[in-house]
Amino acid sequence: MNKFWLERATSGLPLIKHRNKILFLAVAGMQIPLLALICYFFRSGSPCGLELEVLGIAVVATLGATFLTLFVLNSFIQPIYLAAQSLRNYAQEGILPEPSAQSNQQSGTLLADTECAILKLDASLRQLTDFDPITSLPTRDAFMRILSRRMPAETHLAICAINVSNYDKIAAAFGQAAVGSVMAAIATRFAELLGNEVPLCRVDSNTFIFALELQGSQLPLAQQIESLRLATERELILPGFSLRPEMNAGVSLHTGGKLDAERLINEAISAMAESRLEGSVHTNFFSPRQNEQARDVFLLERDLRLAIEQEQFSVHYQPIVDTALGRVVGAEALVRWTHPERGMVSPAVFIPIAEASGLMDAIGMRVLHQVCRQLGRWAGTPLEVLKISINLSARQFLNPDAVLQICEALEENHVSPLNLSIELTETTVIQDIDRTLFILQALRKMGITIAIDDFGTGYSGLSYLKTLPFDRLKIDREFIQSVDQTVTSMAICKSLIELASGLGIEVLAEGTETNAEVGMMRSLGCNLYQGYHFARPLPPDELLDTIRLLEASLVVPAESESRSSSSLLDGPPSSALLSR
Repeated sequence: MNKFWLERATSGLPLIKHRNKILFLAVAGMQIPLLALICYFFRSGSPCGLELEVLGIAVVATLGATFLTLFVLNSFIQPIYLAAQSLRNYAQEGILPEPSAQSNQQSGTLLADTECAILKLDASLRQLTDFDPITSLPTRDAFMRILSRRMPAETHLAICAINVSNYDKIAAAFGQAAVGSVMAAIATRFAELLGNEVPLCRVDSNTFIFALELQGSQLPLAQQIESLRLATERELILPGFSLRPEMNAGVSLHTGGKLDAERLINEAISAMAESRLEGSVHTNFFSPRQNEQARDVFLLERDLRLAIEQEQFSVHYQPIVDTALGRVVGAEALVRWTHPERGMVSPAVFIPIAEASGLMDAIGMRVLHQVCRQLGRWAGTPLEVLKISINLSARQFLNPDAVLQICEALEENHVSPLNLSIELTETTVIQDIDRTLFILQALRKMGITIAIDDFGTGYSGLSYLKTLPFDRLKIDREFIQSVDQTVTSMAICKSLIELASGLGIEVLAEGTETNAEVGMMRSLGCNLYQGYHFARPLPPDELLDTIRLLEASLVVPAESESRSSSSLLDGPPSSALLSR
């Protein structure tokens, strides 16, 4: 038989408390002898006076015994009820039980044990909630309570957040157990450097926060925090391995008024994140402008995701000019985003956000397909001879399906690979040289041109220029700007042009804006140009007219006129139309 059959049988009385059910059943059970006696007397016929007297005594005795039993039973049940109530109060509202006066009595054992268990459970939960199990430092909530308790409102404070920026690399290299040892060792370093009087906590897996009282200007404080940061970056020697943690710091200041610990912590973390984004900055002080920027970045990232779904991106084309031929020989495809409320958003604003949030791959694929569709539309027009350059992000290029995706985009729109050029940055190229070489060889075999973009601004490793099959080297605007006035820029551009020429790679000057820059680069031996001096990025429907006007204005050097003319005459009809 089920042990809880009686509980289930009485479950149909939901309005009666469990304790009252027990008492009711106890009373009912005690009345059975009295009921049996009454039934016996009335079955034997009309009861006489003695029988009625006996029956009356039995009723009185039974009722008295019932009330006495109920009183005693209720007293014994009370600890069970109070124990259950204590458990319910703690589980639902977190209320701790008050010490019971019966704790030392046998009848209070259950209640005392329940109270003890709840107090121990609460202490354990508070330990887990208030202290980090790895470093034994206070958690964020505990830190805020410490600040509010120990620091009066008039205290001038600096809240500093320091982040172990290579935490993920350490975890990937050595595992979670090892990274826990690293964080414990860093926490020990902080405790030794700061002392016991400085509140210190660990707010998440790789971030520590501490509070310093301001005793001078911000400059000494900055030096103090930078010294702490550098001290924690010293090499850590642990069992089985050693490493050097990399740290970034952010600081928020409280200079009076009501102390809002949560806001100060959020501001310090925001400033720390900003120092990581800026790269070269290791200690960054919070400013309201950063809050606005962080909010704007968040909203733009949200809108970028929506823009990908709703196809809000378009492609503009910036002509590439060959001054030796006096012709436009290609164009670079540049993505543009028209926000439904903000209007045209600068690529300098949204592309870094897209790259940081992992959205650049999806945007890049849409650009690839838009370019291929546009090339398909240009078939049979003067623009069909243009070679269009598109930029691929590192993740997009190194994707195992990169070559297949490019092939599919070309085939779907019946476009020749000869009309496509792929541009890669130096940082993309060096991530995986072997895979890069494999992909580049496959693309070149198809007839796609390969260009190295922004050359000279990255690692500038000359070995990959010899190893990897590049067709074009694009000199970055940084070196082109004022090349006619700056000796160092002139020397760098001359060296790059000579290097590329020796390797059989054509050179393109990117971002040319003045006639003087073009003249100097031509004197150094560069013939290919792209920049505002010739044309801005244009929507597809404006490209043909702009190219005709541009080519009409180009002055071809005398030594190149015959070559240019023969090229136009020998080329397809569309080439002749395009040139004039």
